Amino acid sequence: MPPRRGRGNLPRPRLEQLIDQIAESSLTVLKAPPGFGKSTLASAWAQAALARGAQVAWLTLDEADDSPERILLYVAAAIAQSQAVEAEQSLLKNFALLPAEHLSTLLLNDLGRREQACFLFVDDCHCAPAEAFAAAFDQLIRYAPDNLHLVFCGRNDLPASLYAHLYSDACLEVDAGQLRFDLDETRDLLLRSGFAEIDAGDLLDLHRSTQGWIAALRASLLSIRQRPGASARLPKSISGLLDELLKHLPPSMVEQLSRLACVDKFNTELTARLTGHPDARALIDELDRLQLFLSCLDDAGDWFSFHPLFREHLRRRLSPVQLSYTLSLAARWFADQQLWTDAVRSALSAGDNESAQQWIAHCAMDLVERGDFIILLDWQRQLRDHLLQSPPQLKLAMAWASGLAMTHSNSLHLLSEVEADLAALGRLESTDALFWECQALHAMLKALGDDGQAGGELAIRCLPHLSNRPWICNTLLNVVCFSHLSASRWEAFYSLPPVICEPLERSRYLFNQIYRLSLVGFGESLQGRFSQAAAILEEALRLTTPVNASGQGHSVLRALPASFLAAVRYLQGREEEAAQLSLENIEFAKLGGFLDCIASVYITASRLSSSHSSHQGARYFLEDGERLAQTRQWPRLQAYLLLERIRVSLIDHKQHEAQACAQQLEQIQTDHSAPATDNFTDYQYLASLAALWCETAGISRPADLVQAQKIYKLAAGLNQRLKQARLAASLAQVYWVRQQKETAVTCLLEACQLADHSGAYRLLKDLPATDCLQQLTRYALQDKRLSQARLAQLQRLIPDNNTATQQTIQARTAIALTSKERNVLELVSHGKSNKEMAKLLGITPETIKSHMKNIFSKLKVDSRAQAAVIAKAHGLI
Repeated sequence: MPPRRGRGNLPRPRLEQLIDQIAESSLTVLKAPPGFGKSTLASAWAQAALARGAQVAWLTLDEADDSPERILLYVAAAIAQSQAVEAEQSLLKNFALLPAEHLSTLLLNDLGRREQACFLFVDDCHCAPAEAFAAAFDQLIRYAPDNLHLVFCGRNDLPASLYAHLYSDACLEVDAGQLRFDLDETRDLLLRSGFAEIDAGDLLDLHRSTQGWIAALRASLLSIRQRPGASARLPKSISGLLDELLKHLPPSMVEQLSRLACVDKFNTELTARLTGHPDARALIDELDRLQLFLSCLDDAGDWFSFHPLFREHLRRRLSPVQLSYTLSLAARWFADQQLWTDAVRSALSAGDNESAQQWIAHCAMDLVERGDFIILLDWQRQLRDHLLQSPPQLKLAMAWASGLAMTHSNSLHLLSEVEADLAALGRLESTDALFWECQALHAMLKALGDDGQAGGELAIRCLPHLSNRPWICNTLLNVVCFSHLSASRWEAFYSLPPVICEPLERSRYLFNQIYRLSLVGFGESLQGRFSQAAAILEEALRLTTPVNASGQGHSVLRALPASFLAAVRYLQGREEEAAQLSLENIEFAKLGGFLDCIASVYITASRLSSSHSSHQGARYFLEDGERLAQTRQWPRLQAYLLLERIRVSLIDHKQHEAQACAQQLEQIQTDHSAPATDNFTDYQYLASLAALWCETAGISRPADLVQAQKIYKLAAGLNQRLKQARLAASLAQVYWVRQQKETAVTCLLEACQLADHSGAYRLLKDLPATDCLQQLTRYALQDKRLSQARLAQLQRLIPDNNTATQQTIQARTAIALTSKERNVLELVSHGKSNKEMAKLLGITPETIKSHMKNIFSKLKVDSRAQAAVIAKAHGLI
C-alpha cells in the first residue's frame, strides 16, 4: 500500500507535474538519501495517476525481499490488489510455484492484455540485494509493454544492467538536487507551519543550513517551535536518522567518512591523504552510489563535499585530538597546492593561528579582488591580536575589505595605520605606488560615503599612477562612473572606458564588472528606460549565478544588481519577481550595498508589504533602513526613507506622523542642499514631493508650487524621467485640490506619458491620495480632445473600477472604430497577414491597407502591435 499523505505535506507543483513525463517513460528512477521526501512525492504521483483513470500498483521492499522470485511474487500481488479481481487473486496461488523468468513472462503477458495504463511503484529499492533486484526486473524493463510505467524509489543507483536495453529518452531520473526545497518552498513550509512573521535573514539562514533537505527543515522547525529563540542546530531526529544510516555501513568506511567530513571540500588526492584509502576514486564513487549526501562541486567532477548537517554529524564522531590532527593535515596539503583560502580555513579550525596568519598574506588582496572580502573580515575578527603587526600591504588589503563591507570607520582606521607605517619608512611620497593605492582607497571611501564628486575628482588624479594595478584602476573607473551618475552627466557617464579584463582572470574582473553593470542599470532606470535597465541588471545576475553544483555564488555581489532589478520589476507591476529578488538579497545588500542599492531594496520591500496590506511589515523595513542610515551616516538614505514613511502614514491616515516626518525631511534638506539654487539635488526633490503630498492630504500649509515646478524642469533637463513623472503627478493632485482643473489635467497627462514610456505601471498607483487622482482621471476622461492613446495610458496607469468611468471609456471607444475595423484588429491580434485577412473577410488587400491606415489614425499608433494592445485594453476585440 502507498503511504498515506499527511495533512502537513506541502504541495510541490514543480515536482508533482512530472507525472506527465512519467506517463511518457518506461522507467522513472527517484533516488536520494533518506529524508528527501521520495515516498511522499511518489505517493503524490500515484494519486495523480489514479485521477487519470490509470491502474496503480505499489510495492515497498524490505531486507527480507532477497530473491527474484519473492520480489516478483509481491509485484504480482501488488498488481492484483490494484485490480481487486477474484481471478487475479487465484492466479497468485500458482505464481508462488514458478521460477522468476516464468513469473516475468506471465506478468508481461497479463499487463500487455490490459487496456489501462499501469503504473508500478517500487519503494525502498535499496533494501533488496542488487543481484536479486536486477534479476527480478530485467525482463520487465526489457520487454515492458507501452502501457507499463515503472517508478523505482531508493537511495542507491539501480544496477547498471537494467539500463542496458533502454533508450535514453525512455528513462526519467529525479535526484536529490531536484528534490531539495528551493527558497520559495522553504518560505511556504514556514507559513504552513504557523510562522506568520518570517524574517528574511532567518529564512536564508535556515535554507542555507539545511540546503533544502526536507527532513532537516521539518526537524529544525519542530526544534525552533519547542525552544523559541534557540538556534536550529542538528535536531535529535536527524541525528537518529543519520546514526541509522551509518549503522549499516562497514566501520572502516564510517571512519573514512568522518575524516573526509573534517574539510569543506575534497578531491581524490586529499581523500587519499586523509583516509589512507589505496583507491580514493573508487571510494568516492562508492559514496556516490550509496547516496551518502555527496555533492559534486564542479563540472569536471574533481571536487566534492558532504551536506553540512551530515558533515557536522560525522565530525562529532571524532575526538578533539583526531579532529585537530586531520584538519592540520588538510591545511598543510592545501598550502602545498597554494589553495590559500582553504589552508587558512583549515588552520583556523585546527587552532593553528600562526600558520593561518602566514597564509592570509598570500591571499588577502586576492579575496578583495574576487569580491570575497567578507571572508577576509571574518579572519580579521578571529586573528585581531595576531594581525596588529602585519606588513602595510596586508593592512591595506584589510582596509579595502572593510571599505567594501561598508565599515567606513574601520577602513579609515586601518588606512591611517598604513599611512603612518609608510611615513615611518619614508615611503609616503607621490613617487611610491603604495601612496597612490592609499589615495585610491580614499577615493573609493568618499564615493561610498555618498560624496561622489570628491571621490570622482580624486579617482581621476590617481588613475595615471596605478596603470599596473588593473583591479584598482577598474575600481577607480567605477568611482568616476558613480560621480557622473550622481550629477546626471550622461554624456560623460556613457563615454567612460569599459572594465579592464586583461590581464585579469575572470574572477578578478567580475567584482568590478558587477559594480559597473549595477551602476549602468541604475542609470538607465533613472532615465526611465526600464527594458534596457532590466536587460543590463539581468546580465549582471547571470554573471554571479553559481556555475557548479555547490551553489556557491557571489551572494554580496549578486545583491547589488538584484536590489535595483527588484525596484524595476516592482514598478513594472511584476510583484512576484520583485518580492523574490528583494527577499533573497536584502540581507546581503546590507553587507556590501552602496547607498542607492540599499535605498532601492528597502523601499521596494516596504512597498511590497504595503501592497499586501501589511503596513506593519512596511514600517519594519523603513525603520531597519533608518537605523542603517544613521549607523553609516547617510543622510540621503534617511531622506528617501522619511519620504516613504510619509507615504505609508498618509495611506494609514496618520497625519501627525506624516507631518513630523515632513518636518524632519525639510530640516535634512536645509542642512545638506547646496547654496546654489540652480543645482538639482535629491534633497530638494524629496522635500518638494513631501510638501505636495501633505497639501493634497490637507495636513500642511500650501506647497511652494514655483519651487516644485522649478525642480520639475531641472529634473527634465537632467533626463531624470522617473523623478519628473512623480513630480508631475503630485503637482496634478495639488492643482486639482486648488481647483485649477485644466492645469491639473495637463500635469496628469504629462505624468502618464512619462510613466507609460518607461513601463513604470505602478508609479502612479503608489502615490498617496489615490482617490484624488481617480477623481482627476474621471474629469480628464470628459475631455473630447483626449486621444485613444491617452485613454489607454490612463486606463493602464490609473485603473478605476468606478462604473461611470468604465461606461465613459466604453462609450468613447465604441464610437472610435467601425465593425469592419474591429474585425480587422481581431485578425491582427491573431498574427494574420494582409493577404490572409483579405481572404477571410472577402475583400482586397488594398482595402485592408486602407482599414489599417484608419485604425492607426484613430488610435494614434504607428504599428499593428500597438493597435492590437490598445484594442484589447479597451475591450474592442
